[in-house]
Amino acid sequence: MNDERRKHERKPWVSSISYQVGNGGRLEEAGISLRGETSDISAGGLCITTDRLLTPGLAVAFGETRLKGVVRWGSQAESSYVAGIQLI
Repeated sequence: MNDERRKHERKPWVSSISYQVGNGGRLEEAGISLRGETSDISAGGLCITTDRLLTPGLAVAFGETRLKGVVRWGSQAESSYVAGIQLI
């Protein structure tokens, strides 16, 4: 039995990415650009590794793209952090 809850198939995608975060679904005005690395992507979201803990509910915008999302989960992984972002 498969306990996978995802609706979309994940595909490996390793790439450096810049992003900005905000609270309550709104991006911060000043928008400090942070860096991370993606590990996989699907039609519904992506997973990134970064040096900052991203907590559920944070709004995220990626670099110069129009991609935006919401953090669904975040956890520590050795000396970095991993987060699942649902694209909106």
